[in-house]
Amino acid sequence: MKNLKTNIMRALVITVTGSFIFLASNISFNGCSYTKNDSKSSEELSAPESSKVVSDFDFSEINFIELGAEYCAPCRMMKPIMKRVEETYKGKVTVIFHDITTKDGKKAAEMFGIRVIPTQVFTDTNGKEFFRHEGFFPFEEIQKILKEKGVE
Repeated sequence: MKNLKTNIMRALVITVTGSFIFLASNISFNGCSYTKNDSKSSEELSAPESSKVVSDFDFSEINFIELGAEYCAPCRMMKPIMKRVEETYKGKVTVIFHDITTKDGKKAAEMFGIRVIPTQVFTDTNGKEFFRHEGFFPFEEIQKILKEKGVE
């Protein structure tokens, strides 16, 4: 079973990353630029953070993976959206936040070929990415995407 998950994840990583290259020194979106900063702010995101790497995801549910950073204004605006998705779709959608300034977050950003933050990646129950969005993503738009995937 572990080998199957590993092979699925390798295929997912190859599919997702394609030709994208993560440039940790120069990511920007809506005035939100990424520079290496290992210091933590006193206000941490309250959305579910995860130190899981993609190979540890539970693919029995849809995964809503948010990649961002604590210092990023659009990322902070996503915090209540993530919480609302988690509460509204409990047991149907797993919400995972990766702060790209952390060790595990950097790994996830590289795996998903992140170009800007925030980026939202949605994977199905087979671990296959079915939708990606860059920037702030309103709850109503997320609902539309999940409804198209059969999640009510």
